[in-house]
Amino acid sequence: MIIMRITRTGKPDNFYYYIIEDYRDENGRKKTRTVESLGCARVIREKYNVPDAEAWCKNYVAQKNEELQNSKINNKRVLTIKLREDLPKNSSSSIFNVGYLILEKLYYSFGIANICDEIMNNHPHINGFDLNDILKTMLFGRILYPSSKAALVSDYQYRLLENSKIELQHVYRAMDLLHENSNLIQNRLYQYSSQECCRDVSRLYYDCTNFYTEKELEDCDRTHMSDEWHSEHTLRKYGKSKENRPNPVVQMGLFMDGDGMPLGFCINPGCTNEQKTMIPLEEKIIKNFNTEDIIVCTDCGLSGDDNRKFNNVDSDDILVKGGFKGQRHFICTQSLKKLKDFLKKWALEPSDWSFCRRRPDGHSETVTGFNLEDLYNSDDLYSEYYNTVFFKERTTSENGLDSRLIVTFSLKYMDYMRSLRERKINRALKMIDSGRCYIENERSPRALIKKTYATDNGEVARHKAASIDTDKIASDEMFDGFYAVATNLFDLQIGEIIKINSRRWEIEAGRTHQKTLDNT
Repeated sequence: MIIMRITRTGKPDNFYYYIIEDYRDENGRKKTRTVESLGCARVIREKYNVPDAEAWCKNYVAQKNEELQNSKINNKRVLTIKLREDLPKNSSSSIFNVGYLILEKLYYSFGIANICDEIMNNHPHINGFDLNDILKTMLFGRILYPSSKAALVSDYQYRLLENSKIELQHVYRAMDLLHENSNLIQNRLYQYSSQECCRDVSRLYYDCTNFYTEKELEDCDRTHMSDEWHSEHTLRKYGKSKENRPNPVVQMGLFMDGDGMPLGFCINPGCTNEQKTMIPLEEKIIKNFNTEDIIVCTDCGLSGDDNRKFNNVDSDDILVKGGFKGQRHFICTQSLKKLKDFLKKWALEPSDWSFCRRRPDGHSETVTGFNLEDLYNSDDLYSEYYNTVFFKERTTSENGLDSRLIVTFSLKYMDYMRSLRERKINRALKMIDSGRCYIENERSPRALIKKTYATDNGEVARHKAASIDTDKIASDEMFDGFYAVATNLFDLQIGEIIKINSRRWEIEAGRTHQKTLDNT
């Protein structure tokens, strides 16, 4: 059983107190992590009006351990299923879904029932329904039988072995409660899940997406409504849709830990700048592991200067030295096309590339000074190094931030990018031949813009012509096979940085799955 205990740092006249616990990592090694930061002795004495801060801390952690023990006892459920052979085999009323019992074990082990009880205790004026029963039915229904909320109430809940008999109005009231306590739920879920499994918070992955609903107008796009109403209806807004739809959209940001498990999310209006969503959410979730060292990975769309500077906290920081917070670093994808000209020239220069290879004795070595032009002058070299990843690096200093720019090149990646472009060219040629390149989507705002074509002398052009932009294709081909990342990790090997960054695809998969559920 995991037992939490008190530790302290700082000066004897004003100790800083933490609640810590021991756990074992995936390799079985015993480690310690911070569960909660209680503050310094002076603040504790003033805040709780106690003469002895350390005695108060010990009493507090004893209460936490007792609550943990009680939650484990309450989460152990015994369900007895009695089978009757005299029921008619063709009766649908005798067929129930019991597969959800596996999900229910996870539900209780992650403390979700305790979270529901805490929410209801904070809202004693709300009664008439059981939040725990409603949330269980909604979660299991989304996994086993994705459907609307009305179908969930009228059909699916009666397929479960344990029927809660919830009503539709109770579902909507419960959703309001869950929305109001979103931060509490995310915080408690991290604490409970950390007791059941190891959470790798040393690497965080963040990305944003958006999804739409079948709605033509923005939430606030209604007249004859009060200012208070308009202030509360600002979620579905016009923005850049991932599906290129003209509907108002809602934006979602998601953090995942190093094992690909969701860590925290935020919901914002569809017109929100993605870059401004990361820091507020990160500030909330790092409270649970304030003294841990973390690395935040993002794509180039989220790698603005503010986000990089926020995650630029190294060992020289005063609070890091005092043990009050951990170091923070970033690894983000860097767009080569947006680099300054001298950096772009350096990145595309064919000389001075390196790569790693395995020696006959089994050890790895780094080969330097390779010229990429040799690959195109020899078919044998092209085949030999087809799966090799070449790299070069340099340091940069822009906007008061020192970082490390790593550029990679791969023949395999180059062929992949060229095959995608070839498909786009073929599609563009078909559009030109069929005349569809002049047709504007009637639902797009650009369809309302009148276009007038004129010759150099001002006469109205009677004929329109379309062709493939060969200059654009040639410009894009220059970057085929190249990929770049920027980081402030100066002591980590390039191979390890590339390995960490390559796991960003998992958050893409997580966002896609969440969007699929939301659109059902």
